[in-house]
Amino acid sequence: MRFNKPNNAGYSEALKYSGYARSANILDLIKRNKQEEKKEKVQKIYTIIGLVGSLLILAAIIYL
Repeated sequence: MRFNKPNNAGYSEALKYSGYARSANILDLIKRNKQEEKKEKVQKIYTIIGLVGSLLILAAIIYL
């Protein structure tokens, strides 16, 4: 009998993906997505207000 090396490639792949096999809490994911969407909306509003304010200040400086 000759000595054969074990094939560990398949085993290591299974270990690598086993960390992702845990169950996800769907309600937690939905809540987190809603929070992120709300944060993005607020950020858009602040960006628009900042841009309009900057344009008004620039226009006032140029006009005066």
